[in-house]
Amino acid sequence: MKRIAIQGVKGCFHEQAARLFYQDHGLTDPQVVECLTFDDLYKSLECGASDAAVMAIENTVSGGLLPNFELLRKYDRKIKGE
Repeated sequence: MKRIAIQGVKGCFHEQAARLFYQDHGLTDPQVVECLTFDDLYKSLECGASDAAVMAIENTVSGGLLPNFELLRKYDRKIKGE
């Protein structure tokens, strides 16, 4: 079973996005790993607690989320889908 890190708790929009994305790619029931912050999300990837992550890069209210772009650079991760 693939473990997908999200920022937030079960029932939030990140969980919905993660489930929809991975179901569209053939993974019917991903295990969601709840993280309190976006930094915690990356730390879960680094320590092996999760296999992948779903996070917001921009939103309709504030546009681009610059701190999340910085986390991509800091942890040297790549975007694999949207």
